[in-house]
Order: sequence, then C-alpha cells, then structure tokens
Amino acid sequence: WQVKVTPYVSYVENYIDADRVGLMSWPGWPTFAKLKFANHDALLWGFDASAEAPLWSNPTWGDFAVRGALAYTHGENLDTNDGLYRVMPLNGTIGLEHRLGGWSNGLEVKAVAEKSDVSTTRLERTTPGYALVNYRTAYHWRNVDLSLGADNLFDKKYALPLGGLNLVDRPVGSLLGTGRSVWAGLTVRF
Repeated sequence: WQVKVTPYVSYVENYIDADRVGLMSWPGWPTFAKLKFANHDALLWGFDASAEAPLWSNPTWGDFAVRGALAYTHGENLDTNDGLYRVMPLNGTIGLEHRLGGWSNGLEVKAVAEKSDVSTTRLERTTPGYALVNYRTAYHWRNVDLSLGADNLFDKKYALPLGGLNLVDRPVGSLLGTGRSVWAGLTVRF
C-alpha cells in the first residue's frame, strides 16, 4: 500500500489580479464587473494526496486494488481579503481496479465539493458539488491494446467550478460539464 500527501503554501508578491472599476448590466442579462489589471499580494495553500492499496488477489479472479486522490487549494488576495479567481474547490477520486492476465477494468467515482470560495470582485459564481461515475476496460495482447470506457456513466448534469458562464441559454447560468461520453481506443506498438 502507499499513501502520499504533499502540502504547500505560496506567498506571491505582485500576483496579477484585478480591481473592479464599475458594473455593467442590461435587461435580461447578469451584471458584469468592469475590471482593470492590478498587482496584489496573494497567499495560496493546500494539499495533494494520493493512496493505493491491494485488496485481494486470486489466480482465478485476478487482482483487485483501490486507488484514490484528493486535492484542495485555497487562494486569497491579501490586500482585499477576497478569494482568488478560478481556484478549484476540494475534489477527489476513488476507484476500484481489477487485473486478470491481459484484461484490466476500472470503476471510478469523481467528486467535487461546492465552490463557495469565490472572487467577489469579479462576481464569480458559486457552483454546487457533484459526483460522477466513470468506467473503463482494456485488453492487452502482444503489441496491441484495445480500450473502451464511459465517462459520466449516469449522465449527471453538473456545473463546472472553473467553467465560466453559459451566455447562450436563458436564464444565464454556469457552464455545464460534459454529459455521458462513450469512447474506444486502439493502440498498436511497433
């Protein structure tokens, strides 16, 4: 088994941020901030963590393992005490891995917490948390790999924490993430 945690803290002088110089709004549209670039001192801190462990091994059924990752970043403009723009909230994945001969499978849950630490200067929107399920399978034979998978298996509708605004649909809202996608791949090594 293995566990790895990497904490970090960064103090940044003259971080390129923005100051609000006004607001713009039109009927039927959200209010937008008029901004100018400005250097401010900033503090970023957080951690990246990963872990993996074998669960079970059997000659008939194969090898099973669990893997996971967790990440968090907090960013703050020290001059204005405002959140930094486009900082990913707490997010993580946990997956069950299976191998038997040349066959491998993976079932993964990816979760993202609510984005509530936002830049009020830029009128950044909050987004709710979500969880997605992904599945993949692959077969390795000599110099050929065939892989298949499905991301967002249950076609969950979710707002991207760093996606910005969807200005096409009404009412205007956060940009949505990708729906269910099914993919296939073939790799041949020479």
